[in-house]
Amino acid sequence: MWDLSGLGDLLGKVGKIAGALQELRVEVQGRSVAMVLNGLQEVLRIRLAPEAVKDWAYLEADLARTFNQGVALSRQAARKKIEEVTGWSIPEIPGLF
Repeated sequence: MWDLSGLGDLLGKVGKIAGALQELRVEVQGRSVAMVLNGLQEVLRIRLAPEAVKDWAYLEADLARTFNQGVALSRQAARKKIEEVTGWSIPEIPGLF
């Protein structure tokens, strides 16, 4: 009926991808905010400059800018990591990677 002979290989690659993305680290620096994200776009660490808390509007804007930049960099790094782990060529699909 269905040929599932490659299923084990595929599942093995999926496991490797998940582990690699979990371990991947991307650091991004805003004007008053620094963040570290992993390949799953999870924020692992946020550091704020002490003077940043004096101006909440500025801090909120810088947090948003830095977070968005970090997510974009994390997606790019994740795409490269997936290509390394699997050998697959992943096309650029907006919002995917």
